[in-house]
Amino acid sequence: MLKTLTYTSLDASVLKALALKIKTLNPDTIYIPDAFPLVHGILQELHNVNLTNKKIFSVYSAQSQDILDAVGTFGEGLLYSYPKIGDKDALKYFPRLAAKIVNEIVGQCGSKDADCAIKYLKSNYHFDQFGVLKGSLGLKTIHNGNFEWYKR
Repeated sequence: MLKTLTYTSLDASVLKALALKIKTLNPDTIYIPDAFPLVHGILQELHNVNLTNKKIFSVYSAQSQDILDAVGTFGEGLLYSYPKIGDKDALKYFPRLAAKIVNEIVGQCGSKDADCAIKYLKSNYHFDQFGVLKGSLGLKTIHNGNFEWYKR
């Protein structure tokens, strides 16, 4: 990792300066870990400063019609991680999964037995060392204005 830059403003005009900073760093790859800058136009700003030859990566929340509408043709080739959950929409899938797990725990342990809840989680689900539920990921891309699994 070369440098971490943050975008916390509600003012999209800040993105122009951010794009120029990225250009001066001349990275091989750009990672955008949130959909917020995508909606505000970071891809267009990167294009405006001639950073069109860089691979740009993001996260599964990039797969949304709102994002597609916001990025337009500037989103072509954007790569993003996406869970291998079949044809399900991850933005709907994960909240439903969380609700299902909480419902299971409350059904097994009640709402006040934390030790039981932890035991239930550990015996029924698998988490990594950071507490993230394990699952398979793949890469998707925006190709011809559509979300598709990435093919090399």
